[in-house]
Parts: sequence; C-alpha cells; structure tokens
Amino acid sequence: MIGSARDLLNPFNAFSPAPNSGNGIHIETANNTIGGPPHGGNRIFHNPAGVVITADVEFNLISGNFIAFNDGLGIDLGFDGVTGNDLGDGDAGPNEQQNFPQLTSALDTGASVIIAGHFNSRPSTPYTVELFRNNGCDSSGFGEGERPLAGFTITTSATGDANFLETVPKPPGGLLPFITATATDHQQNTSEFSQCLQAQPAPLDSGDAPDGPFPTRTVNNGARHVIVGDFHLGEHIDAEIDGQPDEFASGDDDRLTPDDEDGVVFTSKLVTGETANVHVTASGTGLLSAWVDFNVDGDWADAGEQIFTDEPLVAGVNALSFSVPDGSDDGFTFARFRLDTAGGLSFDGLAADGEVEDYKVEIVVPNLRFLVTPTWMTPLILPTSWSCPATSDVPMRLSHLKTATSTVTEKLALQISSFFHRISVSRSQQHPSAQLQHLPCLAMLDLPKLYVLSLTKLKRQMQT
Repeated sequence: MIGSARDLLNPFNAFSPAPNSGNGIHIETANNTIGGPPHGGNRIFHNPAGVVITADVEFNLISGNFIAFNDGLGIDLGFDGVTGNDLGDGDAGPNEQQNFPQLTSALDTGASVIIAGHFNSRPSTPYTVELFRNNGCDSSGFGEGERPLAGFTITTSATGDANFLETVPKPPGGLLPFITATATDHQQNTSEFSQCLQAQPAPLDSGDAPDGPFPTRTVNNGARHVIVGDFHLGEHIDAEIDGQPDEFASGDDDRLTPDDEDGVVFTSKLVTGETANVHVTASGTGLLSAWVDFNVDGDWADAGEQIFTDEPLVAGVNALSFSVPDGSDDGFTFARFRLDTAGGLSFDGLAADGEVEDYKVEIVVPNLRFLVTPTWMTPLILPTSWSCPATSDVPMRLSHLKTATSTVTEKLALQISSFFHRISVSRSQQHPSAQLQHLPCLAMLDLPKLYVLSLTKLKRQMQT
C-alpha cells in the first residue's frame, strides 16, 4: 500500500488517504517489476502521481496494480503528462514510450461488460492488454486503474494493428464503470493508461420465436446479441429491451419499420429426406450457426437439429444448403439463425456482436408422385410369381420417383401404379387381398412413414 492506510475490515475498499510527499513509485533504472498478475499488485493511492519513469530506461513491467486517486497520472512515462500514441510506435524514451490501447466501446449487458478496442504498435508482435475499472475518470481523461478486470494477449498484424473484444463480469453495485487499459510488449515495457470510457447500456438484438418452449426472453437465457457497429444479418437491425416472442416468430419483424428480420430467405421447401436451400445475407464476414426444430418438440436441442455450425459467411448473399432428416415431422416449426464473429454459439445466451433472426417454417412430407400416365392407370394383372426386383436394380429412395429424369424402371413404376389403382377399385370388382404379397416390396422403397402407416392400415382393412 503506497499512499493509503489499510482498511482492516475491507482491504478492497478505497483506503484512507496517507499520501506521500513524492510520487507513489519513481523509477530511474531498467528491468523493474511493479506488481504482477494475476491482480497481486500494489495499491498505489493518493499520491502526486502513481508510477513515474523519469529516465530514458526500458523493460519496466507495471501489471496487476490498483492505482487510483492520485493527483497526477496513474502511470506517467517521462513525467510530462499524457504521452500520445505514434503510428507504428517507433519512438524511444521511457519504456520505449509504449503505445496504449484505444477503447472504442464498453457496453453493459446487465450481467457483463463487453469492451472493444483498437491497438497500434510495432508490426507482427505480441502484446498483453490489461483492462481496469474505475468509479470515476481521471481529470486528464486518461486512467487510472482502480481495479484490475482482465488480461489477454493480442498480436498485431503486418501493419501493426489489432482489434480486441473482451467480455468481463459486471462489477457489483449497479453503477456503470469507467474502463481503462494498458499494453505491455514482450520485453516488459508497459504503457501509460488509455483514455477512460464509461460503460453504456448495451443495445441488444433478441429473438422472437415463441418463448416457453424456445429460449427467447432474457429470463430464459434467450438468444441476444450486442449491436456493435454495422454488423448484422440482412440490411437492417434494431434493438429490443427483451425478446419479442410471437406465435409466428414475427414479434421483432412487426415492431418497427423497416423489418429487420431480412437476412434469411428459404429458396426451397423443407422436404423430409431432401436438401433444402437458403440464402443468408450478412453485412460483413462472420460465422453462422443455425437450428431447425425438425421433430417439432419445442426445442433445438435434439441430435441433428443444428444445421450450421460456425459456417463462414462473406459480406453479401451466401447460398447455403442443409439436409432435412428422414423422419422429420410434417407441419410448422421454428428455425433460429445467429451471426457473430467469435463463433461457438448455442441457440441461447449472449453474443458479443452480430444478430439473431427466428423464422416459422414448414416441413413437408412428400406425396407419392410416381410417373403415372393415363395408359398406366389401366389395371394390370400381376403374376402371382412376381417378386420385387433386386436392390441393385432399383433406386431405393423416394426422391428418385419424383422427376421426369428418374432412373426408376418403367416396369416398377407401372407395377406400383397398378397396385394403388387396384386397391382404389371396388372390392366387388377386384380381389385386393391377392396383392398383399406385394406390400413388402413397397416397404423396400423407404417410403415416408405417413404412407407406411397408410399401407399398414390398408392391409388390416383387407384382412377383415
């Protein structure tokens, strides 16, 4: 403790002032460590200045300290006030006049604070960024660092630039904290404190699928995204104070004009056992995760219901496709699409950027659409010795029976058509029970369950 008296009841409180006549720590030599992570540093309060380096010396690490309530800067390289950044960080001086990070936003989501920033220094070099919170801002507008929040490593690009986005727990007490940051290079040169930036309530984009079965409202950890800049699905995005559940998944769509649920367009039907196509529009590069409730049970947690996982998107329209599983229930259900930059999203929870869009969609079980011509409808007497063709001779999936380019043999198509024609004729004219031997053959075609059930019911009727 430097410049304060210890509070024995609460060592993390703002201690009683016991100021020094000089600076808290004054450095004139190289290779010193003041503090040290994780958050085990000194408490440097109520001094003319916090940590000052006056000589042209380097490699002085200042990390994990509690620095606040000083008259001057919390960290002063050169004891000459705020030292501005220079592009590429090529200047010399105390701690090589290391550039500090520039904070661009600090957004309070209620449970956490999402901090974004930019950093420029020497190219292709790793740096440690430390974040701090304060109850107020230094009169200079820079610093101080009352309580350490987090530390992480970034590496600059070939141009010396790096962006960062870090989520930290919101401090207790309900106040919107002031955030500051420092940067330290791989040689242990620590910068001055950055400008301070007060956290603001985060604008959030939320989903609008029905809440109850699906997680939409915040109380149910509904999907929600911090709106950061111009990064979203489609052309528009707007903020909500909470999820907007709606039976048609249009609660967010109808709330404001223009409709911001405009990022996803299904360009084909969702047909069981087939591939569905969708166009997803993004305002910039990001990662897409999406889910469809295929079994219509009110959640997206079942196996096979996540249709995209961190799918890379580019700015503009992205043409994508996904499989609709066999056995999916027919009828209306709901889909959720989420875009962000970090990836790893679930169908619920908070994302630090991007957007969520929910959609009501219909799953279709295909009809039996055999290639039937009027001449095929003529009743055909099947020989009692007829049996199903070998598996290798006949396509085994229903989709092969749907188009004019089908490879199904005309003989098999005719036989199936004839079978269904016969059972539609009055039993007084035909003897459908004679065709029961061909039910196993129809089962080989892997028909949708709706029609398998129909055939089973038909068989019971024939036997009565």
